[in-house]
Amino acid sequence: MNPSTRHDEIIQVAAWAKFPPDGKQVPILAALDAPENASDDTNDRMCVSKLLGQYFVSQLASRATASVAAVNSASPSSIHDSQFNRDIDKTPIGPVIKMLLWRLGDSSVVGAHMMVDAAVHHGHMAPIAYSNEGKSISEQLWKTVEDVVSESSK
Repeated sequence: MNPSTRHDEIIQVAAWAKFPPDGKQVPILAALDAPENASDDTNDRMCVSKLLGQYFVSQLASRATASVAAVNSASPSSIHDSQFNRDIDKTPIGPVIKMLLWRLGDSSVVGAHMMVDAAVHHGHMAPIAYSNEGKSISEQLWKTVEDVVSESSK
């Protein structure tokens, strides 16, 4: 059990993210696309994307008026009917792990219910999200997304 989130450490994959690549690069999406930060480790990229999702949602929630919108997100990973963990199929033990996921994992519907329950009843994110560094990264990500949206609307 993680004392800061009150969740099982296993479901806190965002906390395992090796991010940011150097802690300083802005814009964040360009930093992740940089050749020197390229990764074939899709598990790491999944963890990073989950962490970035938490940062983005925290920024969105801080800007949304509670009377207008409720902001939450779902991002579970031990899901048997999604493309999470798709690289496992390429490994010799992949069929065994897939069978275990079907028996022990959850459907995407159940995973979404778990995430909504966590947001509604617990409201916790990865521990780094609450740090000054996390707040800074969250603001950088928001600025990056604003820039991308602004560029694409021209």
